[in-house]
Amino acid sequence: MKKARIKSWVGFALAIVSIGGGWILISGGSDHPAIMPKAVPVTANLKVELRPTGPEGLMIVRDIQCPRDKDFCRDLMKLKPADFALPAGQVCSAQYGGPSVADVTGTLRGAKINTRLSVNNGCQINQWNKLAGALGIPRSASGPS
Repeated sequence: MKKARIKSWVGFALAIVSIGGGWILISGGSDHPAIMPKAVPVTANLKVELRPTGPEGLMIVRDIQCPRDKDFCRDLMKLKPADFALPAGQVCSAQYGGPSVADVTGTLRGAKINTRLSVNNGCQINQWNKLAGALGIPRSASGPS
């Protein structure tokens, strides 16, 4: 008789788990279990270290995680990981946009990001301005938009 009870409880527990379809039952010490939804996958997890006055200056840090940070995620999800790298051998105009730098590290849709943005020439200014809104950094006043 005890084996039949155990089997029926195991069967009942398996039925609850399968009916839950991705929901987790958690008992927090009370008589009523709490139901927690499945975690939403993180599509971006980036750390942005902005130094507006140059590499040795004051650092402003922003952590961006999507989908949590909706203000940035809409623009960030339009970008590709390749947008964080400048093509090798590209000819760039001799413009200087100032000493600002921004180090960006983390992941975007599973791809590793590890880059330093600056505004030392036309190519870097264009890249900076393309990424500025999604990273929460000010656009460069120099160069084309």
